[in-house]
Amino acid sequence: MSLVDQFENRINYFSRCLDWVARGAVIGVMATFCGNIILRLFGKPIVGTYEIVSFIGSMAISFALPYCSVKKAHIAVELLISRLPDRMQATIDTFTGILSLGLFVIIAWQSGAYATNMWHTGVMTAALKWPLYPFMYGMVLGTSMLCVVLLLDVVRSLMKMVEK
Repeated sequence: MSLVDQFENRINYFSRCLDWVARGAVIGVMATFCGNIILRLFGKPIVGTYEIVSFIGSMAISFALPYCSVKKAHIAVELLISRLPDRMQATIDTFTGILSLGLFVIIAWQSGAYATNMWHTGVMTAALKWPLYPFMYGMVLGTSMLCVVLLLDVVRSLMKMVEK
């Protein structure tokens, strides 16, 4: 087993773990919504429902992205590209992978800078008075993991280009 394969196995495992956390977060969002609806009937709604659902939802999305990319479950334009020669397909995959990687590196970097700024300034939520930076760092974790997955995809595409 090559070094790239070993690295890929570890990345896939960690991405799967993040995906399970994302699944739990979706269940948490549903439970919060349902609990709030039921408690509203008794005149006792959950305080900060909007904040709770927003933060849990952001974690669900950012933690699900890496595994979605590992499984290639995102939307791709296959109609035209699948008819091209293998080397051209690998070239297009490399190019789009580099663009995607660049975008998500910037997102992870700027999210980290923003989270650090929130931490130092002590920004809190309005209703619950929760600090915002842990949720932002969670998004940094998810997008950083996506960057690693995208980097691995670029390496695989480059290897296909060289082989063909």
